[in-house]
Amino acid sequence: MGRMMDAGREKLLREMLCLMTTPRVGSVKLARLLGKLGSAGAVLAASFERLADTNVLKADQIRWITGRAWNEKLVDMQIEAMKHTGTRGLFLTDDDYPVWLRPIYDPPPLLF
Repeated sequence: MGRMMDAGREKLLREMLCLMTTPRVGSVKLARLLGKLGSAGAVLAASFERLADTNVLKADQIRWITGRAWNEKLVDMQIEAMKHTGTRGLFLTDDDYPVWLRPIYDPPPLLF
């Protein structure tokens, strides 16, 4: 059966999955947001004005994030499926992220 997931890692995974559902936000915009605000949690906690100040997102994308428009149930289901199958999310910041992917223009922020 599945394996346990560290609570801190699960929180980061949840935050990233929520952000990754934002319409028209791919790996380049996500990387720019994380670079400007420091973490997925900081992006999710930011005000409309703070997100607008990053000059990364359009107003509808900012409303999506600040309005928490993602499907929480779908995010929960994805995390539970990962736990059940023992799938590990691999973040760009992880030491074991593939070295050959890091230097490309738009490296995936999360691998499964």
